[in-house]
Amino acid sequence: MRKQLLMFIVIFWSFYCHAQTAFEYYNIALVKYNLNDYKGAISDLDKAIEIDPEYAVAHILRGAAKYQTGDFQGAVDDNTRAMEIDPRYSRATRLRISDDRGVISDIDSGVQVDPRFAIAYYNRGLARLQLGDNAGSFADHTRALVIDPELFKAYHYMGMAKFRLGDYTEACNLWRKAVDHGHEESYELLMDLCKFI
Repeated sequence: MRKQLLMFIVIFWSFYCHAQTAFEYYNIALVKYNLNDYKGAISDLDKAIEIDPEYAVAHILRGAAKYQTGDFQGAVDDNTRAMEIDPRYSRATRLRISDDRGVISDIDSGVQVDPRFAIAYYNRGLARLQLGDNAGSFADHTRALVIDPELFKAYHYMGMAKFRLGDYTEACNLWRKAVDHGHEESYELLMDLCKFI
């Protein structure tokens, strides 16, 4: 009996010393993701989520890795789960796979939970721009900038919305602001579309 107890303690101690936490699996997965080993990242994130099913960031990274492997539905599912855990994660992969109406609905939920969540307005503005709701896109990007004045990319998309609405002077002014903050894509639009404005 004593020998069995000693053996149990040795095995338990060995397991305890070598067990990894969800955070450790997440960090290993992050390295693999950055090295383009998406399947390896998914495997480690599966373990992290098994240890801590409420680990929202692990769901987000696993969704991104699934997106890279072409598992778009898996990416949506992981991001949806992250939003259920923490509604601020409403900037989900849906945006990247053209489910613009779905992302607007998801972001609406996030905005209701935390109205100062600037990125939710920003992403909803992107989705609205894709849907042709230029006025809605402009309003959302404006709100994002009010909340977070450092979100300079919003100027670019505000300019896009204004251009589509026919307000070319304001579009060019907004693209100039974006260029002032280092946005290169806005510079190209300025050179191409604002030469005579």
